[in-house]
Amino acid sequence: MGLHIDNELLKAEVYRSIREMSGFSDRILIFYGTCGHSLVNIEKDFEGLGCQLYFLKDDKGEIVEDCIGVALGGNDAYAKAMVDSEGEGTFYLTPMWASGRMEIQKEKISELSGLGKMYIRRYRRVAKINTGLSYEPDFDENVRDFARSFNLKVVEIQGSKKIAEQSYQDAKKFP
Repeated sequence: MGLHIDNELLKAEVYRSIREMSGFSDRILIFYGTCGHSLVNIEKDFEGLGCQLYFLKDDKGEIVEDCIGVALGGNDAYAKAMVDSEGEGTFYLTPMWASGRMEIQKEKISELSGLGKMYIRRYRRVAKINTGLSYEPDFDENVRDFARSFNLKVVEIQGSKKIAEQSYQDAKKFP
């Protein structure tokens, strides 16, 4: 989550990791979307890498814009979820985003910058995305704590692992 606060830092860290892993890999599956256009040029920027890059793609073959789109089933599903939010701003939480291992711990949330606090005030709801993964035992509690911290209503949305699983299988197929 800490990387998502600064798009340039996110890009720098992802690019650094790609360069590092390309030294001992023949292919890399990028488990990021374009992340607010931070990574939109990633294919072009690494054209001559010598290590094949694979991306999380939806049923249309489009790179998924962000991790929430991945969890919801693609760019179209994410756009639909935004429309279905009944005119209320919705902050989406996956198990990872709500985890206690986030770089920004719960106790630090109240210390967000003025811009961060203004950003979070746009929301009226927090969506708990159930992807069927159970690796985060405190997911429910963390979502409730986050909602309480910002006076948000919790809504549950069914998510999916389909894009991650299919993208992984696609990356394994090609030589």
